Amino acid sequence: MAYTVWAVIATAYTGYYYMQYKQLENTLKTMQSLILKVNILINYGNGTTEWHNATLVPLGATVFNATSAVAEVDYTFYGADAMINSINGIQYTQDAGWIWWIWDSSTSQWKSTLEATNKHILTDGETIGWNYQNWMSTSPPS
Repeated sequence: MAYTVWAVIATAYTGYYYMQYKQLENTLKTMQSLILKVNILINYGNGTTEWHNATLVPLGATVFNATSAVAEVDYTFYGADAMINSINGIQYTQDAGWIWWIWDSSTSQWKSTLEATNKHILTDGETIGWNYQNWMSTSPPS
């Protein structure tokens, strides 16, 4: 008789915790659908680079949002477009500044863009690269 009572109690607890687990699993799936993982390269132009792989950003995040999540960013708005003045204290000059690039996985090459950082909406798994470079240079990040 005592064994039966304990078996019923154990079954009830098992059922309860299983339902809690399933509820949390569903919540996690919902949350994961609202989060992107992106990769960010920052090349300081002096031989120093840093990667921020699998950076979590919310769905709808821009290059500006993602960069601000991993680095100290100073910026100026020109109309509705954000221009990066400095990343982690490295300020643009008359001769050089920050240019951002997109990794094109279909060609395995960096692709330049003139799109404002706050206009490019990121996709899951996307890789962007910041390159501190001479304004006349067309060298992608490395």
